[in-house]
Amino acid sequence: MNLYNINSNTKVIITSGCSYSGLFGEIWFPPNMNIRVINLGEGGRSNKWIVNSIIYTLEQLKNHPRENIFVIGMLSSIDRQDLIVDKTSNEVQTDLDFEEFADPIFFTEKFSYRQYKWYNQRLENINIYDRDRKTGLLSLTNIDRNVESGYFFEKFAGLYYMYFHSNLLAFESTLTNILSLQSYCKLNECRYLIMTWQDIFYNTSYHPFFMVGQSFDPNDPTRVSLCDYRTMARRIDMYPEMRYLFNQIDFTEWWFNSTDRCETGGLADWCIENGPGLFGTTEDFIHPTASGNRKFAAQVLVPIICQKTGWGRP
Repeated sequence: MNLYNINSNTKVIITSGCSYSGLFGEIWFPPNMNIRVINLGEGGRSNKWIVNSIIYTLEQLKNHPRENIFVIGMLSSIDRQDLIVDKTSNEVQTDLDFEEFADPIFFTEKFSYRQYKWYNQRLENINIYDRDRKTGLLSLTNIDRNVESGYFFEKFAGLYYMYFHSNLLAFESTLTNILSLQSYCKLNECRYLIMTWQDIFYNTSYHPFFMVGQSFDPNDPTRVSLCDYRTMARRIDMYPEMRYLFNQIDFTEWWFNSTDRCETGGLADWCIENGPGLFGTTEDFIHPTASGNRKFAAQVLVPIICQKTGWGRP
């Protein structure tokens, strides 16, 4: 994918997310609209990756007409984290077995679970940095300790989640990333939309690493249970010291699946409530189905994009 060869008349949708963002490759527009989707989403990625990968790409498209760009950021669990690593920076990172979990495939249609890379690898399939430096953005939540480097988990990711991670820190980091994307888009006159995979504003954490708001019953594909968020605390009420950040969010540029049960729901909530058959299968009970992705894109995303951009109007 060469960003420098995109014609200025091409309309570009830049999006990023976790594994849920696979749907963004299936946003269907008439061929004559000349729309190109750049999907930077990867399974298990954090909100830092999601926001930074979008900003990186927008920087590469500085000269592309603003009216021909639209941004979609789909936020993931607040508990996920990516850290910049540099093999030359400290003793712990020097001892990391970079080659064991480095991803040799820079841009594919499939998600990779060996994710240590630069954004330019994802976008342009080239290396423009010194390979011996071994520097990149490393996902801490994509490592299977039974497969990947034992040193990495025990001495790096595991220590982070054991000694440094907290729900307060995760929430603060998420709010900061939201404001980073919002500020960049506003300052650079980029039209944008922010949404979430599931609700991230209520305390739905049940595990130090991840959140869940719904569950699929593999024994009964028509049965999907929904959390009643009204029984849970809002994170901003739990951590009022973060209100100074929360109050800066412009929610007029967001999409939520808003219901009495949950006013700030995400993609999973929409698929479950508009099903059956749109969320979960016996093989994969934690993601929207392909038909759920397509239906959401057609019924929700495309109308919003057209309304915000004017694309498709005579």
